[in-house]
Amino acid sequence: MSGGLINGIFWREMARVGDRAFTKMSSVEVLGPKGPALYGGTDMLTWARNQLEIAGQIVDNPGGGLLFATQSIGQVRSALAEADGVRWREAVELLEEAEDRAVHREFGRARELISEARSRLDQV
Repeated sequence: MSGGLINGIFWREMARVGDRAFTKMSSVEVLGPKGPALYGGTDMLTWARNQLEIAGQIVDNPGGGLLFATQSIGQVRSALAEADGVRWREAVELLEEAEDRAVHREFGRARELISEARSRLDQV
């Protein structure tokens, strides 16, 4: 088998196996990593609101609710801080506290903090 990159096009020639010959693969233009759509294809605030709504609903669910909720809270917190740490400072601090309360199984307080953070996002 051989293959290579020529003028940005990846090609590969398949080897013979027994009496059967494999055909060449079609050319594929390599443009770079594409990955999943950022924030699931929506704007960041819609994504953040949705993630926090789900996190608040499932934070005390058995079978992974706490894990998913704290992961979601952390991802939203990081995204807000990265996007504009000064603008979203209050929401980031509320989410940090919510994550801590959830880990310490203070689910009621965690939900309150998540709700407060969501309301800060609505004050755009």
